[in-house]
Amino acid sequence: MKLVRLGEKEKEWTLNGISSIKNFIRKSEKHSISKKYLINQEKFHLLGKVRIEHVISEGRRLTVIKHNEQFSINKRLIERMIHVVCFLRKQELAFRGHQEQDESLNKGNYLELLDLLAQEEHLLKDHFLSSSIFKSTSKIIQNDLIESVTTILNSKIFKEVQTANYISIQANETTDVFCRSQMSIIFRYVIEEKVVERFIGFLMFQMIKRIEKI
Repeated sequence: MKLVRLGEKEKEWTLNGISSIKNFIRKSEKHSISKKYLINQEKFHLLGKVRIEHVISEGRRLTVIKHNEQFSINKRLIERMIHVVCFLRKQELAFRGHQEQDESLNKGNYLELLDLLAQEEHLLKDHFLSSSIFKSTSKIIQNDLIESVTTILNSKIFKEVQTANYISIQANETTDVFCRSQMSIIFRYVIEEKVVERFIGFLMFQMIKRIEKI
């Protein structure tokens, strides 16, 4: 349909009417396809209704709000789990237990500590009760959290080492419960006139492989 732009005569028709009835049909048909008439028709049909762009905009706003709320909850959950990881490492306690099923009396320090916190903190309790896919309690997630914390700590240690004037490396060989030789590595240096020692980790020696190479 071709739109007709109103001219001066059309303005007289819309404002002052017509002087001759014989021109009514022709003028009304011409007016019905004019741009101004069609725009007014659209506004009339949308009167009191929500426009589609407003609906889309409101939907996007609600989606963003819901996403930000879930992001905040996930962030707080990860913070709690990182606190548990740091506590267990500080106390030099094992993470996992022999039986980690829900009915087990002792599921390991990591899970038991989270269950203890969930008794008083509704955030953790709701997460464990409602989440059926990602509870973040598996051994894979535990290892990922340990590795992440270790990476951050090592990064901080290496930054301190770069600013220290002198550094000593202590290496002590021990044997673990599985009779495997391992060497502990410790850095010792001065930061702000204070001597600090940083444990880097254990280096495992595969004695059998070394003998086979000989």
